[in-house]
Amino acid sequence: LWATLVAVLTAWLLRRSVTDRDDLLVGSIAAGVTTVFAVMSALRSPFQPLHFEAGRQVFGPSGLNPLLLNPYMGIHPPITFLGYALTVIPFAIGVAHFVQTLRGKPGLFERWLPRTMGWLRLSWIMLTGAVALGALWSYNTLGWGGLWAWDPVETGVLVSWFVVTATVHAVANF
Repeated sequence: LWATLVAVLTAWLLRRSVTDRDDLLVGSIAAGVTTVFAVMSALRSPFQPLHFEAGRQVFGPSGLNPLLLNPYMGIHPPITFLGYALTVIPFAIGVAHFVQTLRGKPGLFERWLPRTMGWLRLSWIMLTGAVALGALWSYNTLGWGGLWAWDPVETGVLVSWFVVTATVHAVANF
């Protein structure tokens, strides 16, 4: 899902200007990131049964875990993956800037600043929604009396949200 979302976003980025070298550089970097993850997914499917050293196969239960049968869980993971995918374009812009600088050419960050902020803000909005929906799910389903209770998935999304929030502030004050 993540690789597909990044591929769609990269294609959308490149839809207008395929003659601009800077656009092609940013798109190529984003496409490279997508390709790495697509190849990893193709070579080792995440849906294969687990094999342990003793040779036993472990299969999951049939159907979803009852804890996951919640409307929030139908929205939370796609929004989380979209938030993650939206960060690839600002990453590619930053890498392209440093590539241009290392080549002795002027960096492209100043020219791409408005686009970078747009991608970062959209990612921030998606990750904020993901954190909120995940917190609602954990509160309603597990009744923890709190938002995360150190659930690794929710904490991972929260850490990503902190990183994107810091990046938005850093880029806004550039």
